[in-house]
Amino acid sequence: MATEIILPKLGQTMESAAIVRWLVAEGDRVEKGQPILEIETDKAVLEVESLAQGTLLKIIAQAGETHEVLDVLGYIGEPGEAVPEAPPKKKKAPKPETKPAKPAPTTAPQARPAPVVAREAPAEAVPVVRVSPRAKKLAAEWLLDPARLVGSGPQGRVVERDVQAYLDERKLGPSAIAPAARELARKNGLGLDELLRLAHGEAITVEVVERALRTRPEPLSPMRRVIAERMSQSARTIPHFYVTMSVDMEPVTRYREAHPAPDGAKISYNDFVVAACAAALREMPVVNARCVGDNAVQMNEEINVGVAVSVEEGLVVPVIREADTRSLEKIAAESKRLVERARSKALRPDEMAGGTFTITNMGMLGVEQFAAIIHPDQGAILAVGAVEAVPVAHDGKVSVRRRMRMTLSCDHRIIDGAVAAEFLGLVKKRLETFTA
Repeated sequence: MATEIILPKLGQTMESAAIVRWLVAEGDRVEKGQPILEIETDKAVLEVESLAQGTLLKIIAQAGETHEVLDVLGYIGEPGEAVPEAPPKKKKAPKPETKPAKPAPTTAPQARPAPVVAREAPAEAVPVVRVSPRAKKLAAEWLLDPARLVGSGPQGRVVERDVQAYLDERKLGPSAIAPAARELARKNGLGLDELLRLAHGEAITVEVVERALRTRPEPLSPMRRVIAERMSQSARTIPHFYVTMSVDMEPVTRYREAHPAPDGAKISYNDFVVAACAAALREMPVVNARCVGDNAVQMNEEINVGVAVSVEEGLVVPVIREADTRSLEKIAAESKRLVERARSKALRPDEMAGGTFTITNMGMLGVEQFAAIIHPDQGAILAVGAVEAVPVAHDGKVSVRRRMRMTLSCDHRIIDGAVAAEFLGLVKKRLETFTA
């Protein structure tokens, strides 16, 4: 009997995922534990491994589709084994029956009807479903949805003259759409009004259709939707304030040049910042806390530092757990491992869970200073800028030294300005007098 490939629940908050691509094709042999497809959750792009050995007999879930946890995505078995034509349907709660409203009585048609004026149905109206065959054919020819019109036929039926009136009002003649443009638009599901807005009163050409395709709205990916929801929630509900300090990074620069990582590479500036923040959080646990509702503060026992990593699909934040107990070298090694897994789309949900404080660094992009939005489940986030050589006054002389700006975004419900300044001062002191 063929084995179902189901969408696994890869995290406590995971309810659905989008199919990114299959890594094997129908007819391919797969081994147990072999990655067979990629899915995109609200956190990352992840690989799904086969739970059975055999041949991929049938793919049901296609790339681009979104499915719920435990949905059947395909079947694995032995060649020739029968598989269902469609996956088993989930049972849904029955919906209460509603009787369709009776149509309003219509008056007898006049011998000589008044001129038809095309009207669009109100946005809140139920789309018209009664359309005459001739109206449907003319509307399809003009890439027009007839359900948007108010019909003048019996019982509100959209008839051919309604579609023609709509076209006449817009002065659309036979040459208004080039045949090649019409075919390209129909193939890609573009509507007449969308094309008219881009044509600016001129004929609709292939170039107009191509511009419409380039600029048409695209749905957000699951990851971008979650980023939008959480950042909007944070900006609305958390009273942010920001504190910035400049740090002399000469001591760190000298240290990283003299003490490379075990693999010979230089330890990144961000690793030093993680180590300095972890030590400061141990001394000031309130910055490691989070606000629960409006009347409670939850203190976190562990110091788990999230490190924001930019990936093609958006942003992921793998977590260095118990960072205050790790040496600089171990922080560097763990950070490198997590960043590599993030960029190869191999992060597990547990590697992104449990963060109590986040560091986001855009210094490698040349950004001097910026302010970040706090994660909804945390009380602060540190934004780190570039390390730059600048002229500064040092020991009574002007000299060129490497400086870095860092901005702490704080939840004002639990962190006050003096506390934020003290915390940044601890991080600054640790970096400016760095010892492993």
